[in-house]
Amino acid sequence: MHVLLQREGCYANHKRIWRLYSKAGLSVRKRRRKRIAAVERMPLPLPTGRNQSWSMDFLWSTRKPQA
Repeated sequence: MHVLLQREGCYANHKRIWRLYSKAGLSVRKRRRKRIAAVERMPLPLPTGRNQSWSMDFLWSTRKPQA
């Protein structure tokens, strides 16, 4: 309903539309969530020696380095 009103040129908050619809006793359709396909996760291979497993850590800072 919100999108239909927008197309006609009537811009209103979607929460206001929901409230007015509910107050008028009209049925409001709820959106269904999309199902995410279940993916089988494979375990990571265990390292058998040194330097076989690496990781990285990313950090974003806006502070200037202090000297």
